[in-house]
Amino acid sequence: MTAGRSCLVVAPGKGRLIDLTDFEMRVKADAGSTGGDGGGIFLSTDAGHTWKNVLNRDRHVYDVTIDPRDPNIMYASGFESSAWRSTDRGQHWTRIPGYNFKWGQRVMPDLEDPAMIYISTFGGGVWHGASSGDQRRPDIATPELQPGH
Repeated sequence: MTAGRSCLVVAPGKGRLIDLTDFEMRVKADAGSTGGDGGGIFLSTDAGHTWKNVLNRDRHVYDVTIDPRDPNIMYASGFESSAWRSTDRGQHWTRIPGYNFKWGQRVMPDLEDPAMIYISTFGGGVWHGASSGDQRRPDIATPELQPGH
């Protein structure tokens, strides 16, 4: 694993299932180069004795949230303009379409509407949208321009 651990989540009632988020560690080899490896989400099914990287497409994941209505549904957010959803207790992850803000901090299920989530950012913003990406809302910040106008 790498050196930037940021969140540890233990599955309710299943102490052997543990998720850990991790940041890619960059090390300066000399004045002009950087390198690094790792980061993502790691899953342990044996109380932390062994770990498997289950999400390596985002190297800077900050947080994992378990949906309070269904512990098989999990959410993750990171610094790479992405948010993720798992429906099988963290074994597989899919990117949530429609969320594209940098510096995602935490995903919170909307307790009034199970199809929606909130994502807070380190910049102080909050995104509210569909947890599956199916119900895309119009982008009110940048309206679509018609050609020639």
